[in-house]
Amino acid sequence: MATNIDLITWDEPSKAYKALNDITTGNWNFNLRQAYVLERKTDGGFVIKDGNQNVVGMGTLGGSLIGMVIGVLGGPLGVLLGWAGGALFGSLVDMDKAVDSTSVLAAMSKSIPPGGTALVMEVDEPTTEALDAFAAQSGGTVLRRSAEEVRVEVAAAADAVEAASKEANRVLREQRHAETKEKLESAWDDLKAKFKNAFS
Repeated sequence: MATNIDLITWDEPSKAYKALNDITTGNWNFNLRQAYVLERKTDGGFVIKDGNQNVVGMGTLGGSLIGMVIGVLGGPLGVLLGWAGGALFGSLVDMDKAVDSTSVLAAMSKSIPPGGTALVMEVDEPTTEALDAFAAQSGGTVLRRSAEEVRVEVAAAADAVEAASKEANRVLREQRHAETKEKLESAWDDLKAKFKNAFS
């Protein structure tokens, strides 16, 4: 039985909440480990909600794979790559090498437009037919990736965030050093001018 991270999207955002209720109360030919509604805010950020439309905190998700996926999509790497928080800022490291723009995480992000919702699940599936049929009956589109593939990518994303953070700290140190050097040189020039004026 394959464990997958499945994302179902609809043209109508409200369908995700009904689907969450249906999938958590129904009897299916798959084992549902976790399921939440992932809502993309108009600014590009993400909010995760339960069946009652309550916002679910990252602490509630703990170290779950879904929690890590949401953390990456809505966290610093998501912002760097333009997946969250608006426009692409540009990275301090070569992010194309760190995370491919055609990656699982990029595909998930692209499938949820600002203002849109998706049903995100961790599912043990003997076959894909049952969940595909569930999505199709309400006009949903399924994006399915193996949990292992997602774990590998989340780990790579975490490494990329760490590399970006180190590079950002290096650049800031260099800027502070340059600013301090410039201030010292300016103060030295002022001091030389004062001495020159004093003895002129």
